[in-house]
Amino acid sequence: GGEFPENTMAAFRGAVKIGVDVFELDVQMTNDGEVMVCHDDDLSRVCGVPEKISEHSLHTLPCCLSEMEVACEPGEFMRCETQEPLLRLEDLYKEFPKVPMQIDVKPGTSQLIEKVSSLTTQYNREHITAWGAFSHTTTV
Repeated sequence: GGEFPENTMAAFRGAVKIGVDVFELDVQMTNDGEVMVCHDDDLSRVCGVPEKISEHSLHTLPCCLSEMEVACEPGEFMRCETQEPLLRLEDLYKEFPKVPMQIDVKPGTSQLIEKVSSLTTQYNREHITAWGAFSHTTTV
């Protein structure tokens, strides 16, 4: 199983501690325009709530479960003592200003793409952040 709830500050701090030199992450957006670090838009797996990140504001998002199935190891569970909140991309940028990141923008809406671009520029990360978004309409 895992040592930390995925996509939480504790997980990224733990990754740095063991020598990870590049973060790979996914982002979603809340209904009040906050860019959140999370693979799934649906909160069922990570928070136990069958709702979407896009249906919540930053302040109504639930915390991550204290026991969560590890996505890449079905049947294995990560357990922690406290429930961690979901993480904003901006907080990750502030905490790790020199760590390179590869970001998958999910879904690739123009509003979310603009927000990621703006945050990346605001924190002067253009040279150490690679990001992109899949869009079926632009790929076909």
